[in-house]
Amino acid sequence: MNSIIKNIFLYVANKLGLELADKTYQPNDFFDVNHISVTAALAERLSTITLTGSKLNVEGTNKRAELIEEVANQIYQDHLKNACTFALGTGSALIKPNTDGERFGFDIVQENDYAITGNIGNYIYAVLIKSSEYEAMYSKYTLIESQEIKESNGTKYVEIKYSAFKDDKECPIAETRWKDYKTQIIPNVDRLLFGRIKCPTTNRKDINSPNGVPITFGLGEVVNNARDSYRQYNQERKDKESYIFANKSIFKKDRQGKPVLPTGKERLFMSTPSRGVDDNNMINIYSPEIRDTSLDNAIERNFRVLELMAGLGEGLLSKSTLTYTNMDEVRAMKQATYSFMDTFRESIDACIEDVLYAVDVIANYNNMTPQGEYKAYIDWSDEYMSSVSERFNQYMQAENAGWIEAAEGRAMLMNEDIDEAREAIEKIKGEEDKTMDESFDNMNPEQEEYNPEEEKEEEENAVS
Repeated sequence: MNSIIKNIFLYVANKLGLELADKTYQPNDFFDVNHISVTAALAERLSTITLTGSKLNVEGTNKRAELIEEVANQIYQDHLKNACTFALGTGSALIKPNTDGERFGFDIVQENDYAITGNIGNYIYAVLIKSSEYEAMYSKYTLIESQEIKESNGTKYVEIKYSAFKDDKECPIAETRWKDYKTQIIPNVDRLLFGRIKCPTTNRKDINSPNGVPITFGLGEVVNNARDSYRQYNQERKDKESYIFANKSIFKKDRQGKPVLPTGKERLFMSTPSRGVDDNNMINIYSPEIRDTSLDNAIERNFRVLELMAGLGEGLLSKSTLTYTNMDEVRAMKQATYSFMDTFRESIDACIEDVLYAVDVIANYNNMTPQGEYKAYIDWSDEYMSSVSERFNQYMQAENAGWIEAAEGRAMLMNEDIDEAREAIEKIKGEEDKTMDESFDNMNPEQEEYNPEEEKEEEENAVS
């Protein structure tokens, strides 16, 4: 955590009579944007496979449900992936809603930009958040937001206060761009107004801490080894680039009779004969072989060790050895990663429930829409653990046994919702029935009505 932010948090906590929860902080490479970041790559990859194929659904037939569905789509499409990546890379992340009274926006707050000041287990009832910052006149201004659950006469409410700082000193908020921010009291709430995603990695230094730790916590040596092996590979490739040494007799000469090197040939050098050495070669090439296999194996070995130590299966950063010919073997190899993902998804579910609760409370506070019931949930995909063909076969067997309807299998295969799948199946069935009717008609053309007088006339004509 930035020392200035930490001091600001301490100052505000003392001022409000609160106490910061101990936070275990260990620097990692997540924020290194100038070099390879192993932690960021692992967090990004794991976030992707955790969310792939899943969908956030909102059910309800009222104006409030429509609002919740709109912001839920906004969260899922624009913010959830980033929040998951930062949660894995730093330890946790908040998704905090804000509004202008008409629309909602969301801020992602990573682990190092907020401090827990009150909790019972994982239930947090007081927190300090670095809500915003900007620079002006060679000074940095920081806005600290305090949220705390309080109770009065049996009614719980959340109290939101703001403090402004110029560098590391508190300053009047009226002198900043946040001059319109006032203390807010929002009644009838039982939790703080944000959602929180926490990395499942165990905090081995403080098992009871409510704070999270990054996915590579305690693995600094392994991370550095992985980065070093990657650097070594690229350094050797750079050091062993080819060089061409050409005899000076083959170069063109300028007006003064001096040899001239061609432009753009940085790795072309002019060689001169040494005394006592008879070198008849006009061109010599220096191009040593790169230890490609051994260096690549070193990178792979370090990635596999990192995955193992982080409690994950192979194939996230390393090359997967799975052939997908034996699905039981695939499940066994992927089980560690899936178990981690399953715990992580529980945290995501809790975050979505809390952030949509916060949106509901803020909508009531600002009279944005009439109140109404809604139900929100994430329909999680199992694509990571099973192939499409295997899941399709399972659906077909379940349909033949009468356990599910055909629309459920189509919805999985075509990535449709159940109503779209039912409509498509009815349309296909109608077209098939129409085709069968036409085929039957062609096989059985209509017979003309029997007329005995016409038959007698035809016989007489034939006799004549």
